[in-house]
Amino acid sequence: MGADSAAPPTFILWGDSHAEAMRSAVSDAAAQVGRTGVFAGRPGCPPMLEITRTDTMLVCEPFSRAVMDAILENPGLTTVILDGRWGLYGSGTRYSGEDGASVYLTDHQTEAVSYAENAAVFARGLARTVDALVQAGKQVILVGPIPEIGFHVPRSLAIAQAWGRQPPPSPTEATFLERQAVFFEVAAELADRDGLTIVLPHALLCAGGSCRIADKGRSLYFDDDHLSTIGARELSGLFLPLLLP
Repeated sequence: MGADSAAPPTFILWGDSHAEAMRSAVSDAAAQVGRTGVFAGRPGCPPMLEITRTDTMLVCEPFSRAVMDAILENPGLTTVILDGRWGLYGSGTRYSGEDGASVYLTDHQTEAVSYAENAAVFARGLARTVDALVQAGKQVILVGPIPEIGFHVPRSLAIAQAWGRQPPPSPTEATFLERQAVFFEVAAELADRDGLTIVLPHALLCAGGSCRIADKGRSLYFDDDHLSTIGARELSGLFLPLLLP
C-alpha cells in the first residue's frame, strides 16, 4: 500500500472487510507522503485481541494475535490503523432488516452470551488492543464507523435512475449516532491515550444531517455498508496529515 517503493513498510492497516474497503483511501494518502504500508485483514474479524466470535466458524483470535505479534516484533511499523464494522460488533445486531445472524463476541471474562455482553466485550477488546499498541510506542489511528445504509446502494441508484425516481432515503446522522452508540462511548473513554488519534469518516459522509450515498451520480458504496473505491477515496484527506513522516 502507499508509495511505490522498495522501502520496508512503516504502517499497517488492520481490520475486517470494512478496513479492506478503506484501503484505497489510506493507500492514496500514504502515496502522497511517500510512505509504504501493508494490510492485514480477515472479513468478519474485529481487529481486537482475545476476542472470539461464537456465531460463525471464523477463527479470529489466533489471527489477531498473529497480527499483533508481527506488529510488536517489527520496530519499523510505527503506525497502526484499526478499522472495523464497529456497530455490528458492539451491538451484535444486523442493521435495518439486513440478512444474517446476530453476532456474539466473547472473551475470557464472558459469563453469558448476550447483546448486553457484546458491548462489554467490545469495550474490553478495543481498550486491550489500543493499550498494547500505545504501550509499545506505536502511533495508533482508530477509524470510526462507516454509516450502514440499509439497502444495496448501487442497485437502488440504478433502479431509481432507470425509472426516474428518487432512491430510498439514506440514514440521518442522528440514526447513525444511535446505531454506533457503543463505539462512541468506548472511543470517548480511550480518547486520552497518548499516541491515539480517532478519525471520524461520518463527519464528511453525514455532513448536513443526512448520510450521503452518492456523489454526482456515482455510488459511494458497493453494497449496503462497504464503501466503494470512489467513496473511500473521498476520505483520503482524513489520513494525509496523520501519515506525514
